[in-house]
Amino acid sequence: MDRIRRVNRYSAAKLVRRDLVRYIKQGYFSDGMLPSEDGIASMFGVSRITVRDALANLENLGYISRIQGRGTIINRTVSSMTARLSEGQPFTELIRSLGYTPSVSGGRAEKLPMTEEIRAALQSDAKEMYRVEKLFLGDGAPVVFGVNYFSTEYITDDILDCPMDETLIFTLIQEHFNFPDIAYDLLKIYPRQADAYLADRLQIPEKTAMLMFESISMGRDERPLMVNHEYYHPDKVPFREVRTVDYHMK
Repeated sequence: MDRIRRVNRYSAAKLVRRDLVRYIKQGYFSDGMLPSEDGIASMFGVSRITVRDALANLENLGYISRIQGRGTIINRTVSSMTARLSEGQPFTELIRSLGYTPSVSGGRAEKLPMTEEIRAALQSDAKEMYRVEKLFLGDGAPVVFGVNYFSTEYITDDILDCPMDETLIFTLIQEHFNFPDIAYDLLKIYPRQADAYLADRLQIPEKTAMLMFESISMGRDERPLMVNHEYYHPDKVPFREVRTVDYHMK
């Protein structure tokens, strides 16, 4: 078990939530309970307010139940689930959670004329855009094909020389180009058939039925920053989710 690291960034609640999920899945809290708010705050070097925000999100996702007088209980069934639709985890983590060893192949960045579709999604007047694509492998075989689009407003041509490896594209553009923070993604899911290019990337027959995930990454000022297209191998990523139900509704 690696040492729990302390965080003190503006997005601390998200980082605490992410790391708590990782530690829960790794069985770090063997008694099935999370520490107190004060205990978690001390572990990560953050405030109790930050911890409360992180725990509220974990509860909404079903990872924990907070019961008066008993504490914060880990929901083991939910914690053991992989490929949850509501969680935008990095592709390498997703692939690892499915039992594969992740790697990246065929990553590249290019500068292209801005298309009307991307211009409308980004609400941009830019004439050009950057397109980054990566093929994510599991045990050497294709699992996810991802494509990112962003305008020339925050990025420069230096991105064309950056290695397109397992580094998260958001991490790369924020560290190298001071890209704004992303607050959330707006997600749409479409059924589609694999065209020749997708079929070649994912090594599936042409016209195979599959899902396309299109998300728009939004900044803290509600401004669209990046468009993401994600294509998942139909036989390798079984998405799951927890659904809240109320059988007492009338």
